[in-house]
Amino acid sequence: KIKDLIIDATADIENFRFSQAGERLRDFTWDSLADWYLEVSKFERNETKQHILSDVLSDLLILWHPFMPFVTEAIWSEMGYKEFLMAAKWPKVLADKKVAEDKTEQFELIINIIKAIRNLRSEYEIPPAQKVKAVIYAGEQVELLQSQTELIKNLRTGISELEIKPAGEKLKQAAFAAVDKIEIYIPLAGLIDLEKEKARMEKRAQELNQLIKSLENKLDNEEFVKRAPKEIVESEIAKLESYKGESKKLKNQIKNLR
Repeated sequence: KIKDLIIDATADIENFRFSQAGERLRDFTWDSLADWYLEVSKFERNETKQHILSDVLSDLLILWHPFMPFVTEAIWSEMGYKEFLMAAKWPKVLADKKVAEDKTEQFELIINIIKAIRNLRSEYEIPPAQKVKAVIYAGEQVELLQSQTELIKNLRTGISELEIKPAGEKLKQAAFAAVDKIEIYIPLAGLIDLEKEKARMEKRAQELNQLIKSLENKLDNEEFVKRAPKEIVESEIAKLESYKGESKKLKNQIKNLR
């Protein structure tokens, strides 16, 4: 991802798209480096990880320097560099692009699987301290996922037992999510009160149906659409789509509880 950032941010700066370059840098720093790279590095046994992180941070400081010269210069000095950051060479992408793309795709896949597991816990209101079992049908990615078992288990997913198989039967009474062609299950029996959870979801589903019907009637009213400010109409349309999305998701969740 740092290689993509170098390419994109350089193009933005060269074409005077400074605001866009800044947004890219912020997103990478917070969403990729802080949230994922540093967390993942805690579980890496690779002896070169410190060098990789140092290289990533060095490149990132150079990219940030036009926007925050004093702060980045101070951090650069703390990292032990003798020359000034302002005199450092702008980073270039030298590695094989295909290899970099493959590594990025693999890293993104692991991240998306971890996010999916976290989302399932949230959607079914599984207490944060409650340990769970997870079953993943990984298909062609089974070897990759098996090599990252400890990472998936320990990166704030609350998994105590993880089974990774090429394929298998659909599990009943289990939370379910799909990432590409990979299936993820968390058996819910013993974790939550299934009947109580089903009742809660069905009540919310009924509320959503009423909200959807009310908004559809409002938007079907030509006088409302004609007279209301454009931003109000757009806001109502957005709410309708959001309610429909939540309703569809709830129906699937209720189905998974059976």
